[in-house]
Amino acid sequence: MIDTATEPIGQHWTPEGLEAAVSPPSTAAQANERLARIEVSEVSTRLVPYLAAAAAELALLAGVPWKFSADDPPVALLRMIAKAAMIRPHVGGPHTTRLYEALG
Repeated sequence: MIDTATEPIGQHWTPEGLEAAVSPPSTAAQANERLARIEVSEVSTRLVPYLAAAAAELALLAGVPWKFSADDPPVALLRMIAKAAMIRPHVGGPHTTRLYEALG
């Protein structure tokens, strides 16, 4: 067995500016607000992965059950984000933030 010793860290080891570089997560309400500004027919295929990841994240955090739907995938994903925003508008995470930033 290797003997180890622990000593208190004598200095702040976090790189300077890291706190400023990490943005707080966007919420379901913020993402839904940006999504409300675009038409469903204008949702580009490049946004679908962002929609899917954010919808899954928000469904989990808001406790909204997934249901099979006959709707087009973008429509079903937009509905899920809207439901999560209505039930728990202040939840969010990294996938919601990526969607929010992609909607710019």
